Amino acid sequence: MKLELAALSQSDVPALTMLAFSFFALGVIATIIVRLIRHRNDKPSPEEQLIEECSKEEHSNKRQATPVRKKKKPKGNPWERDPDWWKNE
Repeated sequence: MKLELAALSQSDVPALTMLAFSFFALGVIATIIVRLIRHRNDKPSPEEQLIEECSKEEHSNKRQATPVRKKKKPKGNPWERDPDWWKNE
């Protein structure tokens, strides 16, 4: 007497393989989502804080160093645009 654990035909193997792969993929996606949810409120590391501070300082320094252009009154008729109108926008 032969003991069979599962009766599988050849046509069942690809379907079961596809199911196994699908469950594995869903498990990977679920793991990624769980890790993202758990670690979304973590404080940034000291290195990340330093990088953020440096980038903010550089951004504020660039804003202060940028000269403000004064608009010149157009010469000529009032309906004519300044030749450099596209630079001011």
